[in-house]
Amino acid sequence: MSLIAKGFGITATGFVMPRLTDIITDLTENYQAINDANPVTAGDPIDTSPDSTYGQEIGVQAKALMDLWEGFQTAYNSQYPQTASGASLSNAVQFTGITRLQATQSTALIAFFGVDGTAISTGTIVASSVDGETFQTTDASGDTLGVSATAIYLQVAAVGAGDTFNITLNGRTPSSSYTIPALSITALVSALQTWLAGQSIAFGGFTFTVVTGASGLADTVMITSNTGAIITETGMAPRSGITGGNGTIINIGTELPAQALNYGAIDEAACTLTVIVSPQSGLTAANNYAEAVVGQAVETDAALLLRQQNSLAVSGGGNTDAIQARLINDVPGVTYATVQLNDTDGVVNGLPPHSILCVVTGGDPQAIAQEIWEAKSAGITAYSGAGYNSSTAPFGGTGASNFLGTVTDVSGHSQIIGFARPTAVPIYVAIQVTPTTSLGAAPSSAVITSLITAAVLAYGESLQPGEDVVAGRFFAPIYAECAGLGLLVVYIKTSAGPTSAATISISGANQATFSAANISVTVESAVS
Repeated sequence: MSLIAKGFGITATGFVMPRLTDIITDLTENYQAINDANPVTAGDPIDTSPDSTYGQEIGVQAKALMDLWEGFQTAYNSQYPQTASGASLSNAVQFTGITRLQATQSTALIAFFGVDGTAISTGTIVASSVDGETFQTTDASGDTLGVSATAIYLQVAAVGAGDTFNITLNGRTPSSSYTIPALSITALVSALQTWLAGQSIAFGGFTFTVVTGASGLADTVMITSNTGAIITETGMAPRSGITGGNGTIINIGTELPAQALNYGAIDEAACTLTVIVSPQSGLTAANNYAEAVVGQAVETDAALLLRQQNSLAVSGGGNTDAIQARLINDVPGVTYATVQLNDTDGVVNGLPPHSILCVVTGGDPQAIAQEIWEAKSAGITAYSGAGYNSSTAPFGGTGASNFLGTVTDVSGHSQIIGFARPTAVPIYVAIQVTPTTSLGAAPSSAVITSLITAAVLAYGESLQPGEDVVAGRFFAPIYAECAGLGLLVVYIKTSAGPTSAATISISGANQATFSAANISVTVESAVS
């Protein structure tokens, strides 16, 4: 009797996998049946013990057949999302209209400084002074230092009380010059912003933003064209525009878009992209005055399966599951969403009556607002989370970034839609490790520190908003990344100097974030 006839293989209850002993038993029975079919040997038992010739033949065949059966099982499982993995899972979820999210690159806006008239090349590479990650400009056509840009940075250097100056942008000049009071540079920049903003008639269409604490640079004012128009230096007189004493305004910076050369969640803080990798005559400095927009790694099997399961809730119409599913599946770049509902006539946990609060990670704000408008039920307010500070508020309520905007309905009317971004919760990690030489020479302390830091960052990037930080879950990625480790102790905290392994609870409006600067590794002397 074959294994299929015995109930193995594809059955009404699914795929039934035989064990190795089942295959050996089946082969033994077949050998005996062949022996009994021979008139000469019929009725004589054959020796199929493991040491016999027949036994060894059966053993070799059984192993090969077991490999085939395992292949059959893998092929069967690859057809279903719950049991598929890798490329098979990518194929399986496509039956429900889901595609695995591919890795994307982080982007940043970088201000370049240098000699007037220097044309910046597309593909100019700038590296992070913190982790060495590199970004390159994506479109520098027509951008020349000190001549044209849609954003200009005026960097304020030495100033003297009583110095005066004036600035002209595109032929528009403030009605009066500015006299420098006896202030620090930081205070001067703030006062300068107030003065420029007060020239609304002459300077309509421009926004003035103070950027302070620039790494390696003096404090800076950013002048941005609200309409996207080109700002020219005509009459700006920045190098000699302050008269008298020690005052001067230097370094007109031109801001350009750039993207990371590597794919994945490359998180660069403001004022870290400062190392010019592509030398260029006339280009002297670079800086990103805002943090990078973080890309994403290739979607993991677990995340893809969860998104596929959520997608099945779309048929629920305007309920919270359906809204969550549509945000995750239909808005490009969205990697996480959760929806809280208050369907009562009173305020509940900080939510107004008959409202929803969507907390979303990734994606374009306008696209998110449009999706919420199309998915939510009529009469339900899409709340932005303003005032969302109660300790009893949903998701923990420590305060998310609030977004409020408008979308246009099919009748041409504007509709107000709000949602929130998770609030970052920086996590500090302190690790004590004792290398072991039992399996050979242990890596150097520098190598161990580098590998452990990389493992912690990689695990941290996998955490979704609302996912608690558990010290014990760092062990597996650390041991997998770095060989030669013995005793390992992990402490975590939301402030510097962690001394406890207690779990850190993260609400759904918050997300644990990790940086190399917040990870300390202490390597003890190796033991055998």
